Amino acid sequence: MPVLSSLHCPTLPSLLPTLLLGFTGTAGEEFQVNQPESSVSVRAGDILTLACNVSAHSPAGPVLWFRKNGPEQQLIYSFNGSHFPRVNQVENTEVNQTDYSIRISDVSPKDTGTYYCVKLTIGHPDMVYVSGSGTYVSVNGASHELFQVQQAEMTQTVSTGDTVTLSCRIPDSFPKGPVLWFKGTGPHRELTYNFKGSIFPRVKEIGRTTKAGNTDFSIHISEISLSDAGTYYCVKFKEGKPDKEFQPGPGTQVSVITPPSLPVVIGPLERAQMGRTVNYSCMSYGGFPKNITLKRLRNGKEISSLQTHVVQMRDSNSYKIASTTEGALTLQDFHSYVSCDGNHLSLHYALQGNADLSKTILGR
Repeated sequence: MPVLSSLHCPTLPSLLPTLLLGFTGTAGEEFQVNQPESSVSVRAGDILTLACNVSAHSPAGPVLWFRKNGPEQQLIYSFNGSHFPRVNQVENTEVNQTDYSIRISDVSPKDTGTYYCVKLTIGHPDMVYVSGSGTYVSVNGASHELFQVQQAEMTQTVSTGDTVTLSCRIPDSFPKGPVLWFKGTGPHRELTYNFKGSIFPRVKEIGRTTKAGNTDFSIHISEISLSDAGTYYCVKFKEGKPDKEFQPGPGTQVSVITPPSLPVVIGPLERAQMGRTVNYSCMSYGGFPKNITLKRLRNGKEISSLQTHVVQMRDSNSYKIASTTEGALTLQDFHSYVSCDGNHLSLHYALQGNADLSKTILGR
């Protein structure tokens, strides 16, 4: 919505002191500016219609619409052909115009305030002749969203090597200033992207951030690895020296999954005689998250384990799982094998490792 300084109306600076005294013009007792609605309530995003009619016998001079919201005052519309985005005159086919109603589209909470339809008389400068009584406009509905940084997804789960999309929308009512993406919070948070043309090899912006009025600051992060797991925040800053943080988004937690290695079955270090009880271990490395499971089988039949441990690998976010079982060697084991099935949420099917028991039995 245009501000006073952007209008082609040279008499406005002289007009403002009069307006600031209050829209209480009483000149011309027979002439009236009628605003039939004292208050209007609309939902965010709707079209607002503000009605205004003037007496048929009108002195020469323009009609303007102003909005007052506390001490602030703004020119909303003039009927002199100037361009006012979102504001249009209600169609009028009368020869002698008396209807000065307007429509404001795509209403947002920043449009809240009292609107005055004001008749001026031509002069040097133009002077307030009669003002309408005012129409108070309140905006409800999704106003809380229009005052917050929006990150649509609370969580995202991706596999290593994939691309993750992090969405962010910034209300156009926010003050001027940059938008940055961070991983984590506090003084040690990591800068992920800054929309300033800096080089971030795996990050690309989605929205047309150089276009005026852009509100989309979403990004893609490609070639995801385990180190990318964490919570990402889209943060709006207010322009200054230096820029100051204005508002962060609620954050999007990114979880990264990676498949474990093919299970390996490890038998006893030495060959053993039949009848002796031996241990077998099954191991798998590198999976994330922690919920890796192993199932041990002997000739296709599941056998129980003595113990299973899942531990985080040193210098890595991934996990290792090791499971041990035991059994007595029999004559049938000359043609038997032990297998181990590894399952993980990153897998479409189980990974299997095998060991031939005949290589463990000591011949006689």
